[in-house]
Amino acid sequence: MTRRPNTAKPGPKKWANQLRMDMEFAKSMLFEKGEVRPMFILHTNKDAMIVLAGWPDNAAKELVAAYMRCMVIAYEAHGLSFIAEAWARAVAKRDGESEAEWNKRSHDMLPSEAEDRVEIIMAETTWRDNDGRHSILEQQEIVRDAKGKAVSVRDWSTELHRQSRSGEMHNYESRWADMIPESVPPFEIVQQAKDALPRLASALGLTTFEIPWTGQA
Repeated sequence: MTRRPNTAKPGPKKWANQLRMDMEFAKSMLFEKGEVRPMFILHTNKDAMIVLAGWPDNAAKELVAAYMRCMVIAYEAHGLSFIAEAWARAVAKRDGESEAEWNKRSHDMLPSEAEDRVEIIMAETTWRDNDGRHSILEQQEIVRDAKGKAVSVRDWSTELHRQSRSGEMHNYESRWADMIPESVPPFEIVQQAKDALPRLASALGLTTFEIPWTGQA
């Protein structure tokens, strides 16, 4: 297979701006529509597009992840944004606790099952440039009134979030952060992904909507 050079333009500032634009869009959806549908935004050298998706459970969520990996390769995307509502919880690191121990304890319980969970909107952006693959994250806690209507948001910072914004860390584990391949896929792999997309969508029963996207930094 032929190795292909990376043609994506580097620039952390561009992607930080993209993250801010994505979060503003997520907030407008929350206040205007009352919810933030899970949404992917693929960024290519030519344009960008939105893919709306949903999943009733974790199994379906993994199927969407498989479809999106294939789509990123088929469209030769070098950047991927993701916005959604989610449950989250902050787990403080204990004195003397190793990184592995803290990470395991953090994932022992799903945030949706925790008593100390908070409702957030999140924006995550991953891109590939000449220095490799990078990811940044922003999260805002949803504030609701007595009737349950979202009336505002406020910053919800965790150590992961703080490191991401400060530039201390541009790589972290998440379900979506590894959607962008670390290197440009060979033409043969791109063609295989293009051929597989219709069959994959049909076989998995996924419903996605591709919409041209103008909110690109």
